[in-house]
Amino acid sequence: MKTTEQGLDQNLCVCRYGKVFKTHILGTPIIVSTDPGVNKVVLQNHGNIFIPAYPKSIREIFGEYSILQTNGTLQKKVHALIGGFLRSPQFKARITRDIEHHVKLAMASWKDLPVLLIQEETQKFTFKVLVKALISLDPGDDFDFLKREFDEFIKGLICLPIKLPGTRLYKSLKAKERILKLVKTIVEQRKLGMEKSGDRDHQNSIPNDAVDVLLRDGYGEQSDKQSLSLDFIISHIIELMIPGEETVPMSMTLAVKFLSDCPVALEQLTEENMKLKRQKTDSGDDYCWTDYMSLQFTQNVINETLRVANIINAVWRKALKDVEIEGNFDPKRMVCPGIFQFCTYG
Repeated sequence: MKTTEQGLDQNLCVCRYGKVFKTHILGTPIIVSTDPGVNKVVLQNHGNIFIPAYPKSIREIFGEYSILQTNGTLQKKVHALIGGFLRSPQFKARITRDIEHHVKLAMASWKDLPVLLIQEETQKFTFKVLVKALISLDPGDDFDFLKREFDEFIKGLICLPIKLPGTRLYKSLKAKERILKLVKTIVEQRKLGMEKSGDRDHQNSIPNDAVDVLLRDGYGEQSDKQSLSLDFIISHIIELMIPGEETVPMSMTLAVKFLSDCPVALEQLTEENMKLKRQKTDSGDDYCWTDYMSLQFTQNVINETLRVANIINAVWRKALKDVEIEGNFDPKRMVCPGIFQFCTYG
């Protein structure tokens, strides 16, 4: 399991170097902290000493139109557009059906598996659901191509920043080029369809996916200078696929692990969900978004999993000046003069 391997690597480093140590991985000096007190100070960021910063490999792969480079008014604008779409009743109704459909297919395929790798199997259907919500791409040749290239792309998010043929970063960048080509074709076709249908038609219709939402921002009363560029839209769509490949499957895997360690909670969760299933069987109604939100104990399990679980490998920050936290840092010994990278682990 990936999460177990990451945990072992982290524990090994802590045993060897302590909870806070300086290293020079990923091509830049970095201070790594697994100390809760130090991490709290960094994340609370009183006085705005720390700002977001990312390894060179991440910056290379995401490029100039990355979410990481978006801030201020533009960040708020994109957040409002995507957030409004995800909260809409129409989207919730559709994604509930999509999730139910893909989960049933996945569970049917698990019956004959001798060993079930939770994270790997959940990746298969979470990525399908998310890609459908982002670009309305159904399973098929194009989807298989996207999944294969995305697997290659995401391997290079944290790696040595060496861009030579055969290196991890080079392979990931080439995979992203192929993904960009596919997504660009989809976005351009969608934009052409909007231009043919006219402003009024697409403004009054319900958006099908995130591409529709971001493209529509360039129409109506918006001026060309205010609208989002195609390169910006394509880059953001690709980055929004990451939860379906990494964070959501990892959260689901950890939820299964935590429930396995607590039979009482597992029994209560099972009973609550089976009760809902019996109600739906008796009434003949389909599942809807509010059904799942009404499962109080299930929601508590989800919230507790997200609270306890560490679903990202690190929080990356850069200090704007030398700083000492709780006596952990001797500036002369550990901190590079001026600006340094700071990586906190949960």
